[in-house]
Amino acid sequence: MEQKTISIVVSLQRGINSTKIPVENDVNYRLEHLENTNSVSYMVNGSDVSIPFDVKYGDEIFISINKIDEQKESNIILNGLLL
Repeated sequence: MEQKTISIVVSLQRGINSTKIPVENDVNYRLEHLENTNSVSYMVNGSDVSIPFDVKYGDEIFISINKIDEQKESNIILNGLLL
């Protein structure tokens, strides 16, 4: 059976360092790519997680970052497999 992949791009504009994302699919996030970001932390439903992590429909991902340049946008790209 072929596994289906998913990618999400989270763009945080200048002055924004965190966001919440509602989860609409069951996913195992395996890889991250960071742009203009020194560090990132993830929480799922209030619990700290790190790559790789699983989410399910109805969960909420909270992402908080430290930017390299606060005057620019940052992108977090999460890649995973649909479960």
